[in-house]
Amino acid sequence: MLWRVYRAAHYVVQAEPAFVLGVDQRSGALQALQRSYGVARSVFLTACNPRSQRFNAAANLRLRRQLEALVQQRGYATLAGYGTDPAGRWGVEESLLIIGMGSAEAVALARRFGQNALLVMAADAVPRLLWIQR
Repeated sequence: MLWRVYRAAHYVVQAEPAFVLGVDQRSGALQALQRSYGVARSVFLTACNPRSQRFNAAANLRLRRQLEALVQQRGYATLAGYGTDPAGRWGVEESLLIIGMGSAEAVALARRFGQNALLVMAADAVPRLLWIQR
């Protein structure tokens, strides 16, 4: 069930202009963005609602700020984003597009923040859903 919800979600990158990432759907906007930064990979990750348990807004804000601080310390550029369920069963989850980060480092962060999955993108700019094994 969760797998289907994650696959169907819309992952919005708040660039100028904003664009939506869909699982297994090539994104020309993402590819252009990665090229403009001189990178061939990115990840889309949240720290909100660990293990798909709904947290209150204050707790999610604290987690998001912790993730942002870690990513900044590592020197990555980011763009704000959010994941949303088009069926409306799940609220908006504030997220980050982390430009240039590889999947191994992102998986470690996802585990640290108790996430079930994340999107990883290579030079082909096709977002792939990566399920996190515990």
